[in-house]
Amino acid sequence: MSGIRTVSPAELQEWGIELKYDAEKVMKDVSDPKMTGEEFVTYLEQNVFKKYWDEHYSWGYTWVMKDDVGAITSWLRLGAWLEWRFASTLGEALGKYAEYIDPEFYSLFAKQLAEEAWHWHIRYKALVHYGGNMDGFNPNIIPEWLDLFIGVLDVAKQDLNHFQIRFVSGINVVEWFSEPHHQGVVDACNKLGKYTVLRDVFEEIKEDERFHYSLASKTWAKHCDTPEKRRIAADIALNWAIPLFLLGRKKRHVLALQKKI
Repeated sequence: MSGIRTVSPAELQEWGIELKYDAEKVMKDVSDPKMTGEEFVTYLEQNVFKKYWDEHYSWGYTWVMKDDVGAITSWLRLGAWLEWRFASTLGEALGKYAEYIDPEFYSLFAKQLAEEAWHWHIRYKALVHYGGNMDGFNPNIIPEWLDLFIGVLDVAKQDLNHFQIRFVSGINVVEWFSEPHHQGVVDACNKLGKYTVLRDVFEEIKEDERFHYSLASKTWAKHCDTPEKRRIAADIALNWAIPLFLLGRKKRHVLALQKKI
């Protein structure tokens, strides 16, 4: 992926992040010509994604259990901006690259766009409810989110014949990790017996994130019917999107607790 920012092993090591999968082995396994698209989805979920459930649940749980309103508003500032940013990116994808999107999926992506915009609204309302605002917010504080939420279009359009596979493998894939994180937030709010507005917002978003991830899994199931297409999807997800996402989320967790976002 020429010209696209990727995360180095040294960067992950610096932040104490472990990749819980062997990308080379995955690439070899998904090259099996007998593997179907549905089997590819199951393989990734069982051998890659589920290994991260506990970690992402913990990240959601621990920052709320600090019982620090300043940390909560710091987290929500970035969260509100990210919802707006991805809604913009998805709108550009639907507007400029519609001919490369399977018509069966177009309305589903449009539904996701509407939900991302709604998430921006409710995250911002939660931010204000807890006394926060967007004054002085600088998205460059964690550049990995810009690389991911804006850079995904550059990744996708490098090969327009596989635009949709590349797009969902670069962005919708990370929605899977949002479900355990959001569940951790909900459980922490319930444990503390407070932050009900935050809890309700994250409960609603959690359900939508599951749908957003399904656009990746359904795309893979239908369109990743050759070893080449499965390798494209796996390479983008495992070597580009997930490392960027993990680094961005770890930095967000640390900086939110320090109230520096």
